[in-house]
Amino acid sequence: MCQIGVAGGTGEIVNRRFSKQELIEFVGERSEGRVALEACGSAHWWAGKIKALGHEVVLLHAKSIRPFVQNDKTDAADARAIWTAAQQPGMRRVAPKTEDQQAMLGLHRMRALLVKSRTMLINQLRGLMYEFGVIFKAGRRSGLADIRRGSTKSNKRSWGCCSMHCVSSFNTLGNSIARSANLKSGWQRVSAKK
Repeated sequence: MCQIGVAGGTGEIVNRRFSKQELIEFVGERSEGRVALEACGSAHWWAGKIKALGHEVVLLHAKSIRPFVQNDKTDAADARAIWTAAQQPGMRRVAPKTEDQQAMLGLHRMRALLVKSRTMLINQLRGLMYEFGVIFKAGRRSGLADIRRGSTKSNKRSWGCCSMHCVSSFNTLGNSIARSANLKSGWQRVSAKK
């Protein structure tokens, strides 16, 4: 469900709740005007849909809207705050992103998550190995090389098995990170040709 505040010719705000499809139909039936949205999850998708219906779309930064929320934080209070914030001069706006821009940002976020997961895994593995008195060189590459050598030479099946499982997971993460870098490079080449 979506909550919107509609300002009529008198400036009076009427709040209504809509389903996604009802909102698109409602906005499509209105004469061209300015539609203000909070720049939050799915705002860029909504901006594209509403702009395609002929309206001017203004995305406002969430921190700029918060001071205008009165009473409790509800959908209706947020809709009123967005309308009030949109009337203010010099209000901080966010440029709507295209689908390609959103996809590239998503790829960056996923790659960052993979890198973070890889770092967490190597730190966990170092901690586990330290419990067995095994210390590895600093740095991801040299430490991982030591882990591979140590786990194959180990006579302790328990940590050797554990370390090989972690190394396998580490390799999978590394491959995923490399694939995401290749995707990013491919998109940048295609974008440069446009």
